[in-house]
Amino acid sequence: MVKASLRLTLAVAACAGLLGACSNDSGGRFFIVQNQVPQPGCVINTNRSVYAGEGILDLDLVGNDVFAYMLFPLIQNDFPATGGGGAPEPNRMFVRAFRLRVEPGAGAPAAVTSLFEKLEGADATHALVEFQEPWAATIDPGGGVLAAAVGAIPGELARQLRATRALESSPRVPLIVRLRAVGKRRDGELESDEFVYPVRLCQGCLANVVGTCPHAPANTGNPCNPAQDFTVDCCQAGAELVCPAFK
Repeated sequence: MVKASLRLTLAVAACAGLLGACSNDSGGRFFIVQNQVPQPGCVINTNRSVYAGEGILDLDLVGNDVFAYMLFPLIQNDFPATGGGGAPEPNRMFVRAFRLRVEPGAGAPAAVTSLFEKLEGADATHALVEFQEPWAATIDPGGGVLAAAVGAIPGELARQLRATRALESSPRVPLIVRLRAVGKRRDGELESDEFVYPVRLCQGCLANVVGTCPHAPANTGNPCNPAQDFTVDCCQAGAELVCPAFK
């Protein structure tokens, strides 16, 4: 299994009591602009020119981490700035959480859709496909933005998807991640517009095995999670595959 450069420590929140609808929606004024591409050191910035429109998750690179795939949403607060003269700003947004749902994409194999139906239908596993992740940050009104990071596909879900062996006959399996930010301003709590992000599953498509360790990698992969999106050089340390490889 993979020895990741970053071990994710977020816990999957229990579904019960967390997924109720917010009191009002934003009317299109609180939304997720795009999914940012992390920079070296797992730095997530607000540069709008650095984004991704879809993701890739290599199931062969998923180890024991809590999350197998991460999203890096850029969130915008377009409520007008109405405070002034030192008065409190009623439209400043406090982002307290993200709500996520993972679904099979169009054309997913029957083994994958059956697994999702099974997980969703049981109280003990529902939180693998629909859950909430806590967050804490504020966004100023008038077009203020926030770059965040959130676990999107639980590691246990990825491991169960790998166990279906669906990728033996389907080299690319589509998933959909649905994401909303949960915010609060003076007038109450609300949800952002839904952000829909496609992720393709594969096995072995991102790993470039360069030999035995140590080995200097030319491709270091995604700086936040080597199992996703970018090619990563891996080296073999006995029975363990180390990604990214080390010098």
